[in-house]
Amino acid sequence: MRRLAIKVLAASITVLIMLSFYVLPPVYAQEGKIPIPGLKGYYVVYKKPIPPNKTRLIGFSTIGPAFYSNMSLDALLFAAKYETDPIVRTKLYNLIQKISNRELPIIWLGQAKARRHYWEWVKLPFFNPVLAMVNLIFVSKDPNGPRPDQLIVLDIDEPTSLDPAQTYETGGWGLGIQIYNRLVFYYGNDSKNVVPELAYAWAIDPSGVHVYFAIRDGIVFYDPWDNITVPLTPKDVVYSIKRMIESANYEKKDYPEWIIKDFVKDARVVPESEMVRIISKGLIAPVLGRNYRVTTIPEWLYLFREKFAYVPWHRTKTKIAGYVEITLYKPYLAILACLASNVGDIVSEKVVAMHNSTKDPLALKWLDEHPVGTGAYYLVEWKHERHLILRANPYYWGYPKPKIKEYLSRIVPEEQTRIMVLSKGDADMGVVAPASEYKLERVTLTYKGKTWHFLMPWVGATFDILFIVLNNMKAPFNNTLVRQALAYAIPYEFIYKNVFRGHYEPLYGVIPKGMTGYTEEGLIKYKYDIGKAKELIKRSGIDPSKYTITILYNQGNKIREMIATLLQREWGKLGFAVRVKALAWPTYLRKTSRGEFDVYIVGWAPDYVDPDDYAYPLLWGGWKFAEVKVIKA
Repeated sequence: MRRLAIKVLAASITVLIMLSFYVLPPVYAQEGKIPIPGLKGYYVVYKKPIPPNKTRLIGFSTIGPAFYSNMSLDALLFAAKYETDPIVRTKLYNLIQKISNRELPIIWLGQAKARRHYWEWVKLPFFNPVLAMVNLIFVSKDPNGPRPDQLIVLDIDEPTSLDPAQTYETGGWGLGIQIYNRLVFYYGNDSKNVVPELAYAWAIDPSGVHVYFAIRDGIVFYDPWDNITVPLTPKDVVYSIKRMIESANYEKKDYPEWIIKDFVKDARVVPESEMVRIISKGLIAPVLGRNYRVTTIPEWLYLFREKFAYVPWHRTKTKIAGYVEITLYKPYLAILACLASNVGDIVSEKVVAMHNSTKDPLALKWLDEHPVGTGAYYLVEWKHERHLILRANPYYWGYPKPKIKEYLSRIVPEEQTRIMVLSKGDADMGVVAPASEYKLERVTLTYKGKTWHFLMPWVGATFDILFIVLNNMKAPFNNTLVRQALAYAIPYEFIYKNVFRGHYEPLYGVIPKGMTGYTEEGLIKYKYDIGKAKELIKRSGIDPSKYTITILYNQGNKIREMIATLLQREWGKLGFAVRVKALAWPTYLRKTSRGEFDVYIVGWAPDYVDPDDYAYPLLWGGWKFAEVKVIKA
């Protein structure tokens, strides 16, 4: 499941945090400062902290899932979120990583590695850890293999929606990549830098709160339902952003609007004459890790044409349809990453107007199953619980043009059925559970006189993580030594080899490898050590025989069930009575968000690629402040 909407900003506790200890005291003052290790003379300063409202604590919403609350850590989280100096921001997240490792409100189990499952005749050149699915414009098939113009993929379930303002899960986001375009996106296997898509160029004013985009001309939306094309204009960009924010007013399901709503204050179309005046005063164009100052529109566009010449759809000169300004509440370095996520998909204001109503002014009901975008593919058919069919968009503006003419997503919930269909070559790709991969090893197929192999290559680390949440509101989990003891009583190597089957690698803190702020320096690398665990329990002062621990997992998740069973055995060796219980997914979410649990196992995938999307929702303690800022003494 992806991140739930975070609606409350909060903060932290004062005190000097010594690099060797990371002990965060329970006392607090009205003002304080926290030194930033590695940056001499730099401090996080906070004023007038307000403790969380204990009657309104909701996991993943007003507080992190472990219900761990510490004012100092919250101050650091808030400072890191809005810090604009990349070096300072990295150091802040290094510190947050170390605190998450020492305090251990959550035990970090591992970071997922990706493995693809497909026949040799499919050509998949890129793997990007950000994308929920392959970008079909780069996929092709061997002309000598079966169905060279069609790609058949076996999926476990169908998406909940194909409206960018409504879908908030992997299936919908993966299909959205094919149907819609965004202002910015990711290219190839690069997950750190966004590249221009519908926006030809971007720049930020010196205050950091005004972000400007030059919008490409000559692009059309293809509406297959009404069989019309509609030109893309800067007004559509503005409308899409405002529609996304406004969707928060409609209760239907967990919407992803917060990804924009929490940071974007307003959006508007900027007339060219005004844009000329704005840029003449100097704007900053952050490109591929460097900042460039631009003072004219031709200089601005030339910079982007030169720097992004390696992107196929950006190699030639393009007319500009107009300019858009997005105003932020505060400077936020990750705003481009936010716009590169699903919430940045651009819809047509005209098409929405054709299908809205007084009761449904945003046409949420219609766009739910009738997506209209500017992307390389369009939806042809959606037969619920059976399949979805996409076809190549004849009006697609970008390059390369799609080589796969038709994409068929077949919904096959049963694992054994997927294995059988794949092994016969009746599908090209499919979802295969780690425990079933051995059934497809060395599977071959003879077609047109050639022997083809089924492939299962490892393609790299994702940003998906798995962890164990401890309820820090109750004993014995409110004791740091107990939490560390439980971490030492986990058979990690056995889990990596026999449960994960190589699909995860160790993770020691909240920030996954490959993301800003990730560090292993100074971290405890927890390993199975039952003697060490018993020693920590003794030092903690608790009597484990007085506690019963219930470990929850979501029903049907075999991997989490196996982990819970192992924890039951190992934690029992420490003297605890341990039970394991499965819950249906809706009940699981409801109980854990209300704090009605001891321990549960859950995962996290990125909404957008920034450490704030991990540290803030997973560690936030609910504190608010009158002010938090970074100063240099």
